[in-house]
Amino acid sequence: MVLLLTSRRVAATILLSCVSAVEAIEFPATLEVDIIYPRNGTFAPTVLTPIVFAIRNPQLAEPLDINFSWDIYKESQPLGDGPFSSGSKDLRWVDFSNISDPYFVYTYSKMLDVEDSWWIRWELAWGNCSKIPSTIDSVEISFGRRNNVIEFTTKNGAKQLDLASVNTPDDDTCGNVTDTRVAFNVTGVLDTPRPDKYDDRETCAVLAPPSNATAPPPTRTCGAEVGASAASSISAAITSRACAGFATDPNVTCPPESPSSAAKSKEVQFLAGMTTWLNTLVFAGVAYILIA
Repeated sequence: MVLLLTSRRVAATILLSCVSAVEAIEFPATLEVDIIYPRNGTFAPTVLTPIVFAIRNPQLAEPLDINFSWDIYKESQPLGDGPFSSGSKDLRWVDFSNISDPYFVYTYSKMLDVEDSWWIRWELAWGNCSKIPSTIDSVEISFGRRNNVIEFTTKNGAKQLDLASVNTPDDDTCGNVTDTRVAFNVTGVLDTPRPDKYDDRETCAVLAPPSNATAPPPTRTCGAEVGASAASSISAAITSRACAGFATDPNVTCPPESPSSAAKSKEVQFLAGMTTWLNTLVFAGVAYILIA
């Protein structure tokens, strides 16, 4: 059976849960973003190199419209050759009403499994609103971006990355990414005047001035700890995503598939192939939800 719903109704359900999560926050409140890896130091090359960010007080990420992008360069190559690996993370569809704190944003690169020296330029993008008295549009939307750079090295025989040991008291790289930490002092939220211009978000953060600049904490404190459970989940998710690809890397050790899981994998690939078609329908104002 196929149930037909309007995309607006589906979106409204998500938005209501996000709004209720924001309403529960006591202002002023601080959101912090740290890069967990890559980080300054020397590490052994890995086939699936994780790229991990942490957001503390993540319920504020929705009205701030937080998004990530990054470029990784080889230090031995001219800048004009372009990045060796690039990516981005759009948090538009994250349900911030029921997530852990800190919230980890992660993906991976298969391009860094060689010895070399690198630098990553990662960009954090955000938005905010402010009241403009005595104007037709009393609320104005603004956008900001910040670029951060970290250098690191991959070398055979160096220590393996262990996300569970990052930012713990005995971590010798603890605090070396503090200078790239981004902190936001949010004093409240406003109704977004044009949600269609703000990733369809109904609420918009109000930042303490100056809203277009952020600074790291005054002391070189460690960032968010990942912990053994979260580290294991991130590693498993990255491996699962790599193994679900149509061109699986032969160097990636994938868990053996049972007959039932193989069938489910085919279903996932089928649904993934329908994504473009479904997105077209959603943007046309209609969403089809399949009910078994």
